[in-house]
Amino acid sequence: MTFRKSKEDIVVVSAVRTPYGRFGGAMKDIDIYDLGAIAMQNAMDRINMDPALIDEVWWGCGDTTNCKDPYTPVVARQSMLKAGISPETPSLYYDQACTTAMTTVKYGSRSIKLNEADIVMTGGATSFSTVPFLLRNLRWEGRNIVHLWLKIPLFR
Repeated sequence: MTFRKSKEDIVVVSAVRTPYGRFGGAMKDIDIYDLGAIAMQNAMDRINMDPALIDEVWWGCGDTTNCKDPYTPVVARQSMLKAGISPETPSLYYDQACTTAMTTVKYGSRSIKLNEADIVMTGGATSFSTVPFLLRNLRWEGRNIVHLWLKIPLFR
């Protein structure tokens, strides 16, 4: 969480991270929206922050194939709502692979520097254990279910 100390300074006042886990390990059943909400909520709890003070949420996720809604994976919005942040708070989802969370910090800081916000929530959450298998080209290659090839989108 970042906020303006003065016109020149941007200060991080709370920082948490989701734990690293093994692929298919103890966190494999945690939904990506919940994982983000846990980080957001813990960041606010550490400093006893009222969620209503947050002007913007910049949140990232490196892979959205595991989102419950595959058509509009609004990771930032779903996570912030679960964390208790007002639905009136603007949010932006961002994906830049391995640098996603740090990139949201950059853009959140720019928002502060441009006087568009005083307090922003930035970060991200990704869970590769919840990425689904894909059945590619089944529709066009026929209906022979004897030879199905399940693809893992993590490995290209």
